[in-house]
Amino acid sequence: MSPARGNDPGAGSRWASAPELALAALLSLGYLLSFGPRSPLHGPFEVFAQDSAFLWDALVRDRIYPFNPQSHLLHHTLLEKGHELWLVIFEPGRMASWLYLKTVAASSGFAFLVALRWLLCELSVPRGRRLLLLGLSGLSLSAGFHFAAFETHCLALPVLVLYLVALVRLRDARNRGPRDGLLLGGALVVLGWLRVDLFRFAVASAALLPLPGLRSRRRALAACLAGVAVLGAGGSAVLAARYFDEPLAGSFTTVLERGERRDLQSRLGRMANLTPSKAWTVARATLFYGVLMPVEGRPADRSFLSPPTYVVDLKHSGKGTRPTTRLFLEPARNLFGNGLSLLATLGWTWLLGSAWVHGLRRIRAGDPLHVAIAAQTILGWLTYTWFNPDEPFLFVAEFMPLWIVLIADDCRARGRRHTIAMGVVLALVATHNAFAFHLPFG
Repeated sequence: MSPARGNDPGAGSRWASAPELALAALLSLGYLLSFGPRSPLHGPFEVFAQDSAFLWDALVRDRIYPFNPQSHLLHHTLLEKGHELWLVIFEPGRMASWLYLKTVAASSGFAFLVALRWLLCELSVPRGRRLLLLGLSGLSLSAGFHFAAFETHCLALPVLVLYLVALVRLRDARNRGPRDGLLLGGALVVLGWLRVDLFRFAVASAALLPLPGLRSRRRALAACLAGVAVLGAGGSAVLAARYFDEPLAGSFTTVLERGERRDLQSRLGRMANLTPSKAWTVARATLFYGVLMPVEGRPADRSFLSPPTYVVDLKHSGKGTRPTTRLFLEPARNLFGNGLSLLATLGWTWLLGSAWVHGLRRIRAGDPLHVAIAAQTILGWLTYTWFNPDEPFLFVAEFMPLWIVLIADDCRARGRRHTIAMGVVLALVATHNAFAFHLPFG
């Protein structure tokens, strides 16, 4: 089903891994040092309408996270227990809590990149291309935001990569031990404990069961998914009982409960959201805006050769809804408004498009890895369109690793020209995001 291992004989050696680990460390240091405490990513007016400011405030006040913590129980449990240990060493205060959250986010980024390196080695991607793919992942908008800000997705992203590692090993294995099943099941359980919506990865994994190539492992896979269902539900109940200090018997449905702001209640989880326009809004965000920062339309007085920019307006009276950016609802054609963004978009479209062509061929051949990625893409796209198509940035981070795996599996059989082109795309994406994201919001 896949090329033989051995394209990079030194993939597992200490010296071969040193450049990749150094790159992961350098990117993680960048996450740690970027976006200070008064950045629009953190406060006082966090303009992406995400979790950062509220997580920070809850830790400072020694209170639980106020907005549906039951939806990401393990994340809050680990975060709050870690914060207690942190304050044994550091004097309590807003800056101590902010530094703690930045450290957790940047460390999650390092774990994500190290896990991704393992995944690329499992795919037998040569070292030079591994470095390019690590750079593309680490400099994507998803990574730049989630590992520099402290979101409820950041702890889940390394675990998501471990799930993908398990899929690769499931596909390419001839005789694997039970540890691979534990890796697959463990990753799926932990994903759901970290964020309840990520149990969808276990649901979509059922698409593997009918595949002819997995016939000999069908019972083991079915048992694994059944175990995920039991441990997922039971573990969530235990976490809810401990977190909310409630009886275990009444905590099994806690993760399904939600309390929304009045302005959101009428918009979330509606069949009316499943329209072509809203489906495209989510698809556009997951395909493009997880890697490339969206931009506004180019003003008439700005040259086509000028790089993208954005003016962040933090004016707020202190009453009513905080100011937020609507960039993630902007049309993709805005990316064609300046030369840099146009080239970055065309490069990313070519790279991902050619990978999907390869992926569709592998799906027709019954390749478990590509069938799973397609199932995860479709289910995630439909789920988030149904749930909340008006805030697509909430979900883009979960798709970016899927695209990287598609590109990695495609690039193994490509020649030197493809590698050079990947390097050009990486440079364009990184430069675009520097002007469109890091400089305006830094």
